[in-house]
Amino acid sequence: MEYDAPDNETLQGGLEILKHADLRPVLSDTSVPVSVILGTLDTLVPVSAGQNMQELAPEITLNIIDKAGHVPFLSHPQRYWRLFPVL
Repeated sequence: MEYDAPDNETLQGGLEILKHADLRPVLSDTSVPVSVILGTLDTLVPVSAGQNMQELAPEITLNIIDKAGHVPFLSHPQRYWRLFPVL
């Protein structure tokens, strides 16, 4: 809440970028560990998107949080943080 909410034009511009950006080549060529965390109730990024990512890069760790939506770190913080080992 530190900043004003973005205006509609800015939000629409961001959606256009998401609609047209194809990052599959980047994902399939990555050499860093990737952990994908998705919720079963997420309608913005469905679990099938994570499964498709894993087909492109099998080394991806796919974590699915049952009954979570798009922001599982807020709705299911205990389950979310259990995915990260203590450093």
